[in-house]
Amino acid sequence: MGNDDLPDMENFQVLSAFLRSYLHQDFHLDYKTPEEALRGFCKESSAGERDLVAMELTIFVDATRSMPFETVRKIFCHKLGSGWYPESREQIAKMIGILDEPV
Repeated sequence: MGNDDLPDMENFQVLSAFLRSYLHQDFHLDYKTPEEALRGFCKESSAGERDLVAMELTIFVDATRSMPFETVRKIFCHKLGSGWYPESREQIAKMIGILDEPV
């Protein structure tokens, strides 16, 4: 796969900021699980911020659907800045549902 196949990281600035702030390499010092970190973000952010992260995450999941998961994980961690290494595509997609939960 060439770089032309990669989604444009400029489209994921809000998602990247969230990942670098809440799911950074030491997130486990503040939260027990990635889901807990995401719920912490939900409590501390506005509905608009949550909607933007959910929107970018949805676009990311859709844009990477046809890619091998190992490639998706590399983009998620190395390009977008997540310190959490998801084990499956479903774990990433599950985040969208958590963002949509009532606060």
